[in-house]
Amino acid sequence: MTDSELIRRFVDCFTRLDDSTFSHNDPPPPEFAAGIDPDDWNAIRWKPASIGAAEASLKVIRRVGPLPRLYELLATSYRWPAVELSVCHLLPNLPADDLTPLAASMFADPVLNNILIPNGFSRFASGPCQSYDCFCFDHNRYDSNDCPVVRINHESVLSEDSVGNVETVFDSFRDLIYAVLAIDPGLFTRRGRQNQLRQ
Repeated sequence: MTDSELIRRFVDCFTRLDDSTFSHNDPPPPEFAAGIDPDDWNAIRWKPASIGAAEASLKVIRRVGPLPRLYELLATSYRWPAVELSVCHLLPNLPADDLTPLAASMFADPVLNNILIPNGFSRFASGPCQSYDCFCFDHNRYDSNDCPVVRINHESVLSEDSVGNVETVFDSFRDLIYAVLAIDPGLFTRRGRQNQLRQ
């Protein structure tokens, strides 16, 4: 399986794992609109959008350094709203000509930035189930084109001005993708999970 195919499968599972919708009073960007929910006419379904971005646009999200190559491929190939993926809550990458909206979501909190960035962490998600804990790429352990995904307790950052305990959640962003795909109920319908992942 190529990296582009892996990313496509990852994005395809977003709406199967996140059942949230938009309302008519607060509609999604038109690029995300996927029609009225047949079970609730007050709700608008959404879907990720295939919108590319130039390699040069990555500069705005590389404040700490290069990000995992798969994440950069994801960011420059697709756009999505904030999405719950069971293992984490992925920050949004909204439609635009560049990645400025993604940078705005990654670096929205100046208090977190003041602690995370100097210590070598890029926040790209929060904890699952509405947790405000920071899911970050650990640039201190960047190797080749990937790095560990760590969870940092937001209380230690906000209350103690410290990174505190750093929990490694996945050894790489690639491992996070595999974990999400393993959860997705719509992916493995014809063959065993391991056979699919090894293609």
